[in-house]
Amino acid sequence: MCGDFNAPYQVWKCFTNRPRGNQLLKFANQTDLDIIAPTTPTIFGYNSTSTIDLALNKNFVFPFYISSLSELSSNHNPIEISS
Repeated sequence: MCGDFNAPYQVWKCFTNRPRGNQLLKFANQTDLDIIAPTTPTIFGYNSTSTIDLALNKNFVFPFYISSLSELSSNHNPIEISS
């Protein structure tokens, strides 16, 4: 499941932890899900960047690469998951 979770947390390379990020991490741990995030930010704001577009997966055993694509004229970058 991929999406804009709007849940900043330092584990996925955000500068700050927010309650929604803490809730997402807690949910993932309780349900044995992995949270994967690109190494570069997915949103750019006034003097700030963050990684809030993430993917949740479970038992995904194939090699993959996740990246933030700067291909749109938006402050949000979509993410791409590929092998």
